Amino acid sequence: RVGGIAIRQVAARLRVSRDEEHVEVQLRSGGRVWVLAPRAHHYTLLTLARARLADTSDGLHDEDAGWVDRQLLLQDLGIRENLLYTHLFRARREVARLGIVDADALIQRRLGSGQLRLGIRDLAVERL
Repeated sequence: RVGGIAIRQVAARLRVSRDEEHVEVQLRSGGRVWVLAPRAHHYTLLTLARARLADTSDGLHDEDAGWVDRQLLLQDLGIRENLLYTHLFRARREVARLGIVDADALIQRRLGSGQLRLGIRDLAVERL
């Protein structure tokens, strides 16, 4: 988009502590790098990133990679639906504050399926 960075132009590196209590998110676009301090909602992003990376490594095409059923995501995270939506809202808001023009695309939804996925394709997960 003119005048801003789109989510498709962003790469993400999620750095997780050994005990998985802290997740730092680093976003890059062009020469810009943003380091986001650990927040609770970053673990939700980590879970979605791992699903997308796993599907990609299994050979799924990009359009099919990373989709997670909302109910399975809730079970994996051990949280209720309201908290999941709070996490997604906070993550989108955090990205929007960086000037990403389509921050809502951070989390994609398949209409009518109850599936979600992380909207960033260029991903890496590593230990702190």
